[in-house]
Amino acid sequence: EIAENTEEYIFERQKEPIKPSHETDPGSYLAYSACLLANYAMAKGIACHSTSGKTARLISSCRPYQRIYALTPNKEVIKFLNFM
Repeated sequence: EIAENTEEYIFERQKEPIKPSHETDPGSYLAYSACLLANYAMAKGIACHSTSGKTARLISSCRPYQRIYALTPNKEVIKFLNFM
């Protein structure tokens, strides 16, 4: 219970997405840039196309304030993504 409340508090106070640290994958920085752009544009959500789910995972790792909408043609990937 304490961990759940702490996590909500931390993300509530966070004003910008989490910057990747010492990453060599350019995809991490592209995901971070997408989150920053969504933040500055005051977007209500971030939509991404992902055939494997990696794009959605990279964007979610930045912990943006906006909801993430992942579009995929692969039914197996849909099972691993969390849609609510």
